[in-house]
Amino acid sequence: MSSRTSETAPVLFAPDAAPTEILPLALAAHREGHLDEAERLYQAMLAIDPQQPDALHNLGLLKLQLGDPAAALHWFRAALEAQPENPQCWLSLAEALLLAGRADEARQVMLMARDAGLAGVEADVLEARITIEWLARPDLATLRSLLEKGELSAAEEQARQQVERFGDDPALLGLLVELLIHQGRDSDALPWLDRWCAAAPAAKEAWLVRGGALNRLKRFEDAYRAYLKALALGPSDADTLASLGRNLRDAGSLEEAWVWLRLAVLCGLGAWAPWLDLMQVLVQMGASEQARDAFEVAMLESPPADVEAAHALLQKLEDGLNMDTALGRRRLRGGGPSAQERTEALRLFGTNRLDELGRIGHALCERFPLDPFGWKVLGVVLKVQKGDPEQALTALRLCAAAAPDDAEAHTNLAVTLNERKMYPAAEAAARRAITIDPQRADAHAALGGALQHQERSVEAAASLRRALELNPDLHEVRSSLQFALHFSEQTTWEVILQRAREYGRRVQVPAAKRYGSWTCEPRPARLRVGFVSGDLRSHPVGFFTEVLFATLDPERIELRAYVTSPVEDALTERIKPYFSGWFSLHGVGDALAAKLIHDDAPHILIDLSGYTAYNRLPVFARRPAPVQASWLGYFATTGVPQIDYFIGDRYVMPEGEESHFAEKLWRLPESFCCMGRVDTGGAVDLQPGPLPALERGHVTFGSFNKLAKISDPALCAWARILLAVPGSRLLLNARELVAPERQREIVERFAQQGVAADRLILRDWVRPRAEHLAMYREVDIALDPFPYVGGTTSFEALWMGVPVLTLKGDRYLSHLGESINQNAGLGDWIASTPDDYVARAVALSADLPRLAELRGRLRPQVMETSLFNAPRFARQFEAALWAMWEAYAGQGGRS
Repeated sequence: MSSRTSETAPVLFAPDAAPTEILPLALAAHREGHLDEAERLYQAMLAIDPQQPDALHNLGLLKLQLGDPAAALHWFRAALEAQPENPQCWLSLAEALLLAGRADEARQVMLMARDAGLAGVEADVLEARITIEWLARPDLATLRSLLEKGELSAAEEQARQQVERFGDDPALLGLLVELLIHQGRDSDALPWLDRWCAAAPAAKEAWLVRGGALNRLKRFEDAYRAYLKALALGPSDADTLASLGRNLRDAGSLEEAWVWLRLAVLCGLGAWAPWLDLMQVLVQMGASEQARDAFEVAMLESPPADVEAAHALLQKLEDGLNMDTALGRRRLRGGGPSAQERTEALRLFGTNRLDELGRIGHALCERFPLDPFGWKVLGVVLKVQKGDPEQALTALRLCAAAAPDDAEAHTNLAVTLNERKMYPAAEAAARRAITIDPQRADAHAALGGALQHQERSVEAAASLRRALELNPDLHEVRSSLQFALHFSEQTTWEVILQRAREYGRRVQVPAAKRYGSWTCEPRPARLRVGFVSGDLRSHPVGFFTEVLFATLDPERIELRAYVTSPVEDALTERIKPYFSGWFSLHGVGDALAAKLIHDDAPHILIDLSGYTAYNRLPVFARRPAPVQASWLGYFATTGVPQIDYFIGDRYVMPEGEESHFAEKLWRLPESFCCMGRVDTGGAVDLQPGPLPALERGHVTFGSFNKLAKISDPALCAWARILLAVPGSRLLLNARELVAPERQREIVERFAQQGVAADRLILRDWVRPRAEHLAMYREVDIALDPFPYVGGTTSFEALWMGVPVLTLKGDRYLSHLGESINQNAGLGDWIASTPDDYVARAVALSADLPRLAELRGRLRPQVMETSLFNAPRFARQFEAALWAMWEAYAGQGGRS
């Protein structure tokens, strides 16, 4: 949010020593209620002096003002450590603990503060408030203090008394169990563990502790069941999986233990402990050679903190290997299904008898837990039958665990992890598959998909290219690559066109399989118009089409939807009533999908995907409708000869760029799309607000685009702008910035251009839509990236009164900003070159009165244009559809 404020004035420290350059600014911003700005300045101060007590304390106050006492604790503790003689530090920490619902800890702090000499009315009042809360709930802090001091008997006695008083409080029961286990009294702990698990059945920790106690008592079967309960609460938790493995190891089931520990290794990316457990089991199995192999992989993938201990372990493994050789032991193999059983399983799969195949898979897994075949069968059945996705994933993980050198197993796992949106894990599995078999095209494709979803498009493009080199017939991969190429400033429009035409050739079918006649009414009163898309949901395509579907004249246009994704949401439900027919193409083959559309008889069929996810361009190659067009979802030619038109406007498709497309160009008279009124996520009055620079004394530039769009040339231009505009800041708001490593990456990229970290404001886009839009109130000027410019974000910025500076491009995609600004009446906000871009940013930011005047009128101004005026745009779109049909009819009905 922009200026986060508090109703009451905060208690602020005045600097004791000579003030730094930053702290006074932070204090001023804090007093005026500009909490985001204050937080940024405090953080910048701590980057210079990590122990600065005023900055530490005031960050804690800031978090309290935002209603987040838990987040305040870190800062108050650090402030107290830096300045223990300051009574306010003690009071603030105790207050935050009380507000966080931790009155017992607050009481402990007050006791220590009194010992340190804290006195006064404020302390007395706070202590009274704390005492009231402390008497009403368990005193866990005192129990922990006794435990830390080693006064176990006293702690146990008090814990039992508190249970009698407060009942089965889960945290209290857990602490009592911890006390008993700490004394080695697992048997005594069991009844309390039963009560803890009953009081908190969804607490994974309770079941893990119960399993550990039972395991130490050698009640292995009961421990196994407790661990399974924990696993159900966290199916991918490496610690739980390792606990299962250790349980089976202790029970003597070494082969089963090996499977669970291999799975723990796969789930615990970067963790050394699961590898250590695995190596120990392998040694117990007499498989020291495999243990040594595991050691070498672990040192590469998950190096331990204690390198000396690791090398000592290696020596033991080498000694064990020598012993195995002397005793004639061989590498661990394990049993597996017979050739007949494997053939039968493949036969059942080929005849789609999945229920029988699933039963066979379960049986094979029980009989041969070390063999990957059973796990592969089970995983495939669960995926195809759309059973429990977590079970399917677990089966495929176990398949990879049982076949560490099987590239197919790791590829299948990577594909499934991609489907589950677990992209870092998918990347790791795909890289493992490629290490085993570098010639495996589907592994490179899976890696490309994982990278692309992590906004690493340049790396993704390299992987996707390699996949196509190995197998040119991977149409989905070719489609993904076509999209990824747009993120690179090195990609020319000629490359895009050439690759699109190649794709168009590859999806062609013989003329006999293409439709040449259609049953739609030749002289209709209403045009039946079909839309093929997987994005008729909360997605930019959904946002832009909802307003069109709502305002098209139902007397002139009949809407039909052919949806390609299984995902639906509230937006889907809102737009369904505008359609007279709604058909799912998800999972339907191209030929059957084309027949379904042809039989439905639309006059015009519009592709809303291009080369984005869930596209069905091969269906268009069969020409199920007499007139076919592509619009909105993609920003370049499809290359498919059977798509007649590409819809845009005169700005995104200027005269002279017809050669960029395989399709004919259909130019709408004004804008190529319309957002209508922006969905504010329920906020009633979300106004642009005043120009932030007038309040803050400096200009804030902003970009709310994906990090992948911030090319090196764009970042270089932005850095030049920041360096040329004194005191200016750049606010970057992107989903990817939720990851600390992506934040570091951005900071480092700007540092290379001479821009300090305190000039950057980094936000993640994981927030309600109203809060996301409200952040535009902090921005004076939006900077469009290039060559992949903004779309939805630019519309949002204009609606929030923020003008967008864009760079003139050389193709449809990089012309989007030009179209938006020309239609918005902001032609002077279009730069001709990167140098002009920088110069305009500097000049425009210097004229604050003009910026303030523009901010005040920009929303009313753009609301009258076809960018936001839905009825105006709908009439233009209707006219275009009818003109396309009349052109077809005027040719005698020939496509």
